[in-house]
Amino acid sequence: MATRATDAMNPRKADLAAAKIKLSELQAHSMKTLALLCLAAVTGPVLAAAQVLDIAWTPEGRFAHATTLAAKEVLEVCGKLPLRSHIQWSFEASAPLAFNIHVHQGKKVVYAARLEQADRAQGRQRFDAEPAHCWMWTNAGAAGVKVEVELRR
Repeated sequence: MATRATDAMNPRKADLAAAKIKLSELQAHSMKTLALLCLAAVTGPVLAAAQVLDIAWTPEGRFAHATTLAAKEVLEVCGKLPLRSHIQWSFEASAPLAFNIHVHQGKKVVYAARLEQADRAQGRQRFDAEPAHCWMWTNAGAAGVKVEVELRR
C-alpha cells in the first residue's frame, strides 16, 4: 500500500510555493521601478525624491495614506485594478500640489485626470485598462506639504 506525501514533505511543492512568493515580490518591485522610471521621464531631474507606494486595500476596500512631502518631492500611489473598476478618490493637502491620475501602458503614460495646483480634490474614476494605475502628487514648492489620500473601491 503506497502512502501519499504531505505538502510539507514534498520538496517540489515547497519549491513551487517559494517561487510564487518570489515572483509576487519581483512583480511588486518591478511595478515600483516602472513607476520611478515613468516619474523621471515625466518630471525630469527637477525633483529631489519620490515616495512610491503600492495600493494595499483593506478588507473593506479602502486605502488611506498620510505623509509630508518635502520640497521637490513626489508621492505616487500605484496598483493594478481589475478592468472596469470604479474608484472613489480624495485628497487634502496643507498647500497646493500638482496632481494627476495616470496609467502606465508600456513606455507610454496616459493621463485620466490632471490638476495643476490643488489643495483638495475628489472624484470617481473608471479604469478601462488593466496595467498599473497611479495617483501622483508633486510638491514643486520650497517647503514641506502635508497630504492625506483616500481611495475606495
